Amino acid sequence: RMRDALQETERLAREFRAMLHQRRGDMDKLEQDSVRAGESGLDPAEVVRLLRATFSEVREQMDNDAIRVGELTVTDPLTGLGNRRAFDSALAAGEAAWKGGTALALVLFDVDRFKRINDQHGHRIGDQVLRTVAEVLRRKVDDCNRSLNDEAEGAGECASVVARFGGEEFALVLTGEGAQRAGEIAESVRAALESVNFAIRDGQGHVVEHGVRVTLSAGVAHARPGMAEPLADALFDLADKALYEAKREGRNRVRVVAGPI
Repeated sequence: RMRDALQETERLAREFRAMLHQRRGDMDKLEQDSVRAGESGLDPAEVVRLLRATFSEVREQMDNDAIRVGELTVTDPLTGLGNRRAFDSALAAGEAAWKGGTALALVLFDVDRFKRINDQHGHRIGDQVLRTVAEVLRRKVDDCNRSLNDEAEGAGECASVVARFGGEEFALVLTGEGAQRAGEIAESVRAALESVNFAIRDGQGHVVEHGVRVTLSAGVAHARPGMAEPLADALFDLADKALYEAKREGRNRVRVVAGPI
């Protein structure tokens, strides 16, 4: 986890440096255009129009940078899912919604024996496995969203975030109708990944092993009245406990727990 955090920090620093370098170039160009416009002998109104257009372009680029920075800080670079920051924010928002009467559930996933995958096949293959898990998660959440929309227009989304929050660990924060279906969604993800037939390829793309199976375990927790405060922490602990039970009972399964009634 420390390695992942350092890599993310390094990635963000590189992105920020690149943006700053680009904007410095834009500011240099803005200065040059301003000088040329002032020395051009054009009508002052035309000079003002040109300068406003140039400033507007630079401002738009900086606004886009701000959006991009916001995306970078909540996105896992390997899978494209939300990162731990996005997960924490969604869980906090889910807690606030639950206190307003909206159902809330949390699903934690963990790829079974992932260290063995890395040891046997290398980190490149391990990264491919993580990207595949991410795609399965996205697809199953999309399926749930379509189902909700078919049943009731404007029913909302099943998951408020689909996140990789560390190593081989993934999470779904589910609210509303999505929370009611948490166990069903978790099982659909587990079954879908189990059916994937991985092929291991060398650096030249040649298949060196096929029929490799990857599974994951999941723990599901539903928020209930009487849970300890802060609710987000209590819910996470319950989901983590359920995940541990799934692992202890043989892996490749889903376990559901609920807080006090």
